[in-house]
Amino acid sequence: MLWYEALIPAVVIALLVRWEAIFLFPYWSWLQLIPEVGSGEDPHEKKQKRQSLLRRIAISMLVGLGLGLSWPQIYGPPDLAVVSALGAGLLLWPILFAPYLEEVHSPRWLVRLFYTLVPISYAASGALGGWFAQLITQRGGLTVFLADELLSVILTAIVVVFSTALISRASHTLTVKRERDLRK
Repeated sequence: MLWYEALIPAVVIALLVRWEAIFLFPYWSWLQLIPEVGSGEDPHEKKQKRQSLLRRIAISMLVGLGLGLSWPQIYGPPDLAVVSALGAGLLLWPILFAPYLEEVHSPRWLVRLFYTLVPISYAASGALGGWFAQLITQRGGLTVFLADELLSVILTAIVVVFSTALISRASHTLTVKRERDLRK
């Protein structure tokens, strides 16, 4: 993999994550994810931040999947881990030049650990996307994989619909029977 084959997708990952941060709710910085002792943050807001974090990390997996499917001879899982870690580095590089932020009430080791885990999680996510791409290409390509998975999804949906209907009907029957018994 040449330097521009790593840099261009890393810039794409960084831009997509920034766009996600700007256009999708909630907007937060990485430092806001570090828990403060005794913070009374709203549980709904915490849940939204976790969902947003998963979306941001999933971006590197989706880019890795796309690159691995498009150019499997260039991008394997280790290459995509490097690309994704570089993308995370492009998101975090301003921190290298910023002094330690005094408004963070967490210990410095926790902040450093957190900022070490961000590129690691991006790298793991990108490698996972590359692994999925290899799995898809080994199974005969994207169309064969999607056809197999579509059949599995349809069969699963049929089972879920019928079992849900049966459970709902049985639950309704039991409820009606209890109401009759209570009336007696």
